[in-house]
Amino acid sequence: MKSNILFKHIIFFLILFYCNIQLLSQSANLGNPSCINFKKNQYKGGTQTWDIVESKNGIVWFANNYGLLEYNGSSWVTYPITNGTIIRSVALSNDDNKVYVGGQGDFGYFEPDFNGNLTYQSIKKLLQPSDQNFGDIWDIKVLDNKVYYRSDNQIFCYFDNKIQKILNHNYTILYFGVLNNYTVFQDDHYNFYKIDHNEIIKLEYLNNIKGQVSSIINFAKDTVLITTYKNGIFSLVNNNLSNWKTSDDEFLKKNIIFSAEYIQNKKIALGTVLNGIVIIDENKKILQHINKKSGLQNNTILSLYLSSSNVLWAGTDNGIDLININSPFTTFYPDGDLQGTGYTIGVNKNKIYFGTNTGLYYTDWKNYYSPLNAQKFSIVKNSEGQVWSLNNVGNQFLMGHHEGAFQIENNTATKIADLKGVWKFININPTTALAGHYNGLALFDLHNNQWALKSRLGGFSESSRILMKNLDGTFWMAHPYHGLFNIQINTENNTINSKYYNGLNGLPNSLNNNIFSLNKKLVFGTNSNLFDYSTKSDSFLTNKEFEKYIDKDEILKYLYQDKNDNIWYVTNKNVGCLKVDNQPFEKKINKQVIPELTNKLTEGFQFILPVDSQNVFFATEKGFINFDQSKYDLRNKKIRVLINNISLKGEKDSILYGGHLMNNLSPIVLSCNQNSLKISYSSPDYPENELIQYTHFLEGADLKWSEWSNDNSLQLSNLPFGNYTFILKARNHYGEISDEIRYKFKILAPWYRTNYAYFIYFILFFSCMYYILKRQQRKFSTEKKSIVQLHEQREAVHLKNVSQSEENLHKLQREYLEAEIRHKNQELVSATLHITQKNEMMNTIRLALNKLNQKSSKNTEIHQEIENILKMVQHDAKIDSDWDNFIQSFDNIHNDFFKRLKEKHPQLSSNEYKLCAYLRINLTSKEISKLMNISTRSVETNRYRLRKKLDLANEINLNDYFSNF
Repeated sequence: MKSNILFKHIIFFLILFYCNIQLLSQSANLGNPSCINFKKNQYKGGTQTWDIVESKNGIVWFANNYGLLEYNGSSWVTYPITNGTIIRSVALSNDDNKVYVGGQGDFGYFEPDFNGNLTYQSIKKLLQPSDQNFGDIWDIKVLDNKVYYRSDNQIFCYFDNKIQKILNHNYTILYFGVLNNYTVFQDDHYNFYKIDHNEIIKLEYLNNIKGQVSSIINFAKDTVLITTYKNGIFSLVNNNLSNWKTSDDEFLKKNIIFSAEYIQNKKIALGTVLNGIVIIDENKKILQHINKKSGLQNNTILSLYLSSSNVLWAGTDNGIDLININSPFTTFYPDGDLQGTGYTIGVNKNKIYFGTNTGLYYTDWKNYYSPLNAQKFSIVKNSEGQVWSLNNVGNQFLMGHHEGAFQIENNTATKIADLKGVWKFININPTTALAGHYNGLALFDLHNNQWALKSRLGGFSESSRILMKNLDGTFWMAHPYHGLFNIQINTENNTINSKYYNGLNGLPNSLNNNIFSLNKKLVFGTNSNLFDYSTKSDSFLTNKEFEKYIDKDEILKYLYQDKNDNIWYVTNKNVGCLKVDNQPFEKKINKQVIPELTNKLTEGFQFILPVDSQNVFFATEKGFINFDQSKYDLRNKKIRVLINNISLKGEKDSILYGGHLMNNLSPIVLSCNQNSLKISYSSPDYPENELIQYTHFLEGADLKWSEWSNDNSLQLSNLPFGNYTFILKARNHYGEISDEIRYKFKILAPWYRTNYAYFIYFILFFSCMYYILKRQQRKFSTEKKSIVQLHEQREAVHLKNVSQSEENLHKLQREYLEAEIRHKNQELVSATLHITQKNEMMNTIRLALNKLNQKSSKNTEIHQEIENILKMVQHDAKIDSDWDNFIQSFDNIHNDFFKRLKEKHPQLSSNEYKLCAYLRINLTSKEISKLMNISTRSVETNRYRLRKKLDLANEINLNDYFSNF
């Protein structure tokens, strides 16, 4: 029996111990998740947002005063309905192809056209005229491919392009929703009914809800939660209704629950009319209270929706908010509205302290803080101003402050030294501590649990903010811009001995000097990464173990090793953790980068305090961040990417693709002058777009994928004609990459490069070739003709020249011949004259000799001589008088003149032949008379007679006649 009791006690204590461990390991709900505010000038809509839904691809739709709002992760689009009124409700079809909306006096749906642009189709016209007079459509439910529209006192069912009225005007409907796969509604008598095949059936088991219902939530497998405006929350289990009473029911009833939404891990978000949003867990405990003071734009929450990315959308009475309720990060401001810069954090005696530039604040350290308690933090008395550090020195809690050194006791800061600016404290021994301050170093002593200034250490005046103790009892101090100092302190005579290292004296670099503790050893950081100090060589050696985890182009600014040996680090580019996994035979280190914290920690004064695995605190430039690493490890890593809009660059109203029907979109065909496009895209899973990067590839133009970039738009200019496919991928800060999405389009060739144009070119080409050929032929023919003509002309000229030359030659020859003939004639005449004169002289001589001979007859010898001379004269006269010789010579000269003359004029006498010969050689009548031994008159008479015989006309000259004969 006793053993059973003992066993039960053991089990009880084990359970209690386990529960305490679980409690202590929970994330403290000190702060609030990040909240993104979208103002109406951003989403270009009205103030109130009444309903919210999300499509399968991540696009979120809002029923707004100005119409239907669309948010794709980066940009907003407003779609008004036909009558331009308020849209009160929105729902999606089962395939997301249609967005059903209900407004004032109208309802219908938006549907993408062939280019993916949404167009509105009103279905009010399908109603009977008597049913078209209704007010606002407050709710839309899609169930079993039927769409139900609810107004204040009517319910319409739209199915198969027909509308059937389900409910008459006999009811005033307070609520309309879905319960157990039936549409249900509540009337103004708080009675509930379900609609089963258009039959109205009263639900008696819900009659105990004596108040207006605001929402029905499927909370667990067999549990449904029903929220009311002012009567709290009810639980429905197997048709058994009961109060789901919380410890804060009065708060909920007072602030009116207007909307609600289920959240993962059995939590619900309640949107109130007066005080923002509260998050309640399955234990009915309020985990978070998010209102205007903590980041919302308005405290009236008209609609709530948890997206597939586990972020909560809130439609308020003035604006739209996005709350990352499942984020591992929560932000808080210990100094309230001052929201000062965080510098340090410390835990002491079950309290946690936060040092800021406005003072030191504290609260009890626990895992749960009631969100309804507005004042969680209190200021430590006398701590106002700049707090630099918190140090557990011995059993005391010391604060380094701009105004000096302080000891913290009973939530009060007591000044222990009037030093101007104390950076930090380090234990030398249990009763002595070293402090670094603005102008050097100082020693403090402990007496009766009170620290007091012992002395200022002379001979060293460097500002000593970065101060660490080595295992050998010496100290190292780093100045970010001056170098490192190795310091030995003699506490007996209060003196120091220091050695200086810089870039010229053993230190790799003189900039960004720092000191960290790693595996209980000091390591030194500079611009050139991390180094160990070697006492043997008095030099600094690269820390090879750590080098592989930090990129070479990163500068290490902060390093902290927690009790689990995890190493938290900050560089000029990243914040992260090297998580140690102690496996049986080796220690494995996993690098975890936390990009959400990049550029948020206090620059130059980075500080991280890991209290446990679920509570890691970061001092930031605006308050503090609590980080739950377990949530970060279980975070939703999925990422989707959308093409939101494709338009022609520079053209008004030139949207080619409106962001919808991506899977069913036919390739767009563009003209040749529509070759400059603007493409915008986004990831709907990460509204904080700076954490998303995109890469794209234009198939048909690019040779490789673009570099990853945060830009969520692209401009393509002056694309040549052809077929293109735009391919897009996104990458989140966890390194996860989305699936590819593709958009095909074609740019037509200009008219002058189409097949038709090429056919025309072909025809024109051959026409031109034919024309050119014919032209060349004509040209050749013309040129040939011209050449022939020219040749003929030249030939004619040549012939003419030849003829002229021949004529000239003939003329010359003729002239030569004539000259020669004249010469011959002259010789002939001369010879004839000579003969004639000689004959005359010989005749005279002969006569004289005859007379002399007659006288000398007596002298025989002389007579004989004279006879001999007479014989010689007679012989010579016989030779000269040979007319035949003359005729032969004359014919030789004048082409057989006598022969031809005799043939033509045989009737002439010998003397007349002689006269003709003399006329042929143009002898004058006087010359002829001498040759013929007749008078000149006789010559003329002979000439006359000759003319008669020749029968010549009077006009013919006798000389010319014989000259041409």
